[in-house]
Amino acid sequence: MRNIFLLSIVGAILFAACKKDHPQEPVNSTPTLLGKWTLDSTIVKEYHNGILTYQNATAATGMLWAAYDFRADGNVQAASNLASFLYPYSIGGSTVSFNGQQYEIRDLALTTVTLFYRTDYTGFYDEKYLKLKR
Repeated sequence: MRNIFLLSIVGAILFAACKKDHPQEPVNSTPTLLGKWTLDSTIVKEYHNGILTYQNATAATGMLWAAYDFRADGNVQAASNLASFLYPYSIGGSTVSFNGQQYEIRDLALTTVTLFYRTDYTGFYDEKYLKLKR
């Protein structure tokens, strides 16, 4: 009888000591532009009469550091080493617009995205790629 009593107590202690599984918070696996992003690099390409004449890729370090916080209230906080600005933004399909510029959203993933825009001039145009990461 004493053995059964001791086994019961040991069993109760072991049962109480077991780690309980808590339900996991669902992980958002849908990429979204909302949230904080930092500039990883920029790529600039210039074309004259449709021919690539200049290309430059620059890592975002030092003076080129920048961050973007696309907030749920419809504003983006754009910050750099020199200043910080708050702009209203709008998303339509695969584009986002803020500060008078429309960007094409490319390669949106959970931790990376590219914002692309093109500027046309007489006889030439340039393309700019802002590579962002979380």
